[in-house]
Amino acid sequence: MVPGALRVGLAQEGPDAPFPVPPGGLPPGTLRITGDFASEAAQAAVRPLPGMAEEVRAALLTSAERELGLVVAAVDLRVTGLVEGPGDSPATAPPVGRFAPAPDDPEAHALLGVPGIAGLTSVLGSPLHRTPGALRIELAVAAGHRALDVARAARARAAGTAPEGTAVTVLVSELQ
Repeated sequence: MVPGALRVGLAQEGPDAPFPVPPGGLPPGTLRITGDFASEAAQAAVRPLPGMAEEVRAALLTSAERELGLVVAAVDLRVTGLVEGPGDSPATAPPVGRFAPAPDDPEAHALLGVPGIAGLTSVLGSPLHRTPGALRIELAVAAGHRALDVARAARARAAGTAPEGTAVTVLVSELQ
């Protein structure tokens, strides 16, 4: 199986959230995962594509709940093609950037002490992106830790060191 695009969105549009949703965030509610995958021709000859899709669907549902803490209502998958072998697979994504906080960055130092944070990342720019009244944190979650729990702990820690009234958003950009 060769994974393709994956998107997490709301299962259905509902009323607006009772509080402001951070940029790039979703209002509360159940989610739907949509994704694409290709199959190696040799695998497709042995395992029918509907069965393979069901295994991928089950794995995504289980991982979303157990590893990320997400409530997912449905997983929609699309088979995009057959490839001859692993050499025909799409290129893997480049490794995520790492960041070592500057000594004068109290939020970064506080975050590195949160259990489950493997490091701060820089996928969308600075690992700690500050605007007036807001702080966005990008981080990697260490193996064996649930992303939702780590994100909540990181948010609480950052809110405790940021100026009062600062809205804190946590973006998990990598799971190790």
